[in-house]
Amino acid sequence: MNDNPGEDHFQHPPGFFYVALTEAIADNDEDLMDVDVMDEDMMALEEATLQDDSSSTESLDHDADDIVTEREQVAIYANMRAAMLQGRLERARAEVKKLNRPLALDDVMPVLELYRQLIRIVRPQDDSDREKWIQSRERCLGLQRRLLEKGEVYSIIQAKCETMREKCGGLLEKCVAICEYYDKFQERINSLFEEDEEEEDDEELYDMMRGKMGANEQRIEGLLDEGTTLMQMIEDQMLWAYKLERKSAYNIYQLRRFEGILDDILQSFDDWFGEL
Repeated sequence: MNDNPGEDHFQHPPGFFYVALTEAIADNDEDLMDVDVMDEDMMALEEATLQDDSSSTESLDHDADDIVTEREQVAIYANMRAAMLQGRLERARAEVKKLNRPLALDDVMPVLELYRQLIRIVRPQDDSDREKWIQSRERCLGLQRRLLEKGEVYSIIQAKCETMREKCGGLLEKCVAICEYYDKFQERINSLFEEDEEEEDDEELYDMMRGKMGANEQRIEGLLDEGTTLMQMIEDQMLWAYKLERKSAYNIYQLRRFEGILDDILQSFDDWFGEL
């Protein structure tokens, strides 16, 4: 056996040709000096070699054709998708331009999403717009910070309103209790003076006490009305702060989505033109 596998592999190709050559040598070992036999064997070997070389060439050509066809199909698909995205992007931009109000994130998000998909497969003419996208990302981050600060302020307002509501609720409960006490006390006075209706002194005392009690009760009822109004104002303030906090949270969520799209767009610029 040959000690050098590489040399043996080079001198005797594997497969059909190596087997055919070995069998030819074994069958014609006694006739190796016969020129005609050697010529026939060599001719058969050459024909077999030529046939296999032709088959290998055809196979390689076929594989190359498949690769070219596959690449052409990929290119056709990419062009079709790019044309589709370009059309959708133009229509989305046209819809945004029709709006007669300040633009919101929900309005521009579909346009940005389409642009993100398009720039992945279509190379921009240059990277002159990259700086604009970088500035947009910085503004997006700054706006997120502002909204986070506002959200904290709204939370503080809600906490203060909650404290005020608890205090106001306690005062209202006291006012109601005092009014109920006056009502019961008035009933007791009425029952006492009903027994001595003929005494003028008692009647004067009754009128005086009833007048004082009535005046006090009216003041308490006035406080109760003011407290009820104040409680409603506190509830309205809490609801206002809650809605603004929720709105800020939603805007922050949208801005983070916006930031993600900007990151992808900038990454596409890096892929096409290299990092800054």
